[in-house]
Amino acid sequence: MPNDLYLFRPRQSTLDYLSMPNSRQSAKRQVNPSMRSAATKLGLHADIFQNPAIFITIVRSGISGDVLKNALEELGNEAVFSRALHTDPTGLNDYCSKDVLDSQKSEIILDTVRVLEKLRQAWESVKLANDWLESDVPALGDEKPADLFDSWEGRRWLLSVAKKIERGEFS
Repeated sequence: MPNDLYLFRPRQSTLDYLSMPNSRQSAKRQVNPSMRSAATKLGLHADIFQNPAIFITIVRSGISGDVLKNALEELGNEAVFSRALHTDPTGLNDYCSKDVLDSQKSEIILDTVRVLEKLRQAWESVKLANDWLESDVPALGDEKPADLFDSWEGRRWLLSVAKKIERGEFS
């Protein structure tokens, strides 16, 4: 995807520098094609979820409301995004129409996308992941995972659980 189509506008020289492989980093970092695909479908830099420097640069620049709109179309889960952003569907629509969202909202949206995509990978099914999000889970204090998106720590907890599901340590 050409850079002029991205829905964020960091300086190209910054992204070129951040995208250059560092021999130590690239050996440790595993490329996740599913996360790259999710990012490009939303109009984001392909490495946003795998390169913290790119993630931070984009968050600081702010993302377009179109990224949220695309996320809602691609991932659904309007209620999850509403919880994460502490708003209602009307507020979500307002955010979708913004040219640039502030860094706080940008980070919450991108983090929510990352967690939802990771859960879908772990469950190997959109339907199973969505069903699990709405189920009371004893290991999560009998909370519904969807209710944990309202805090950074809740999203970290869900990422941790997704990794355990992938390794077969949690069901």
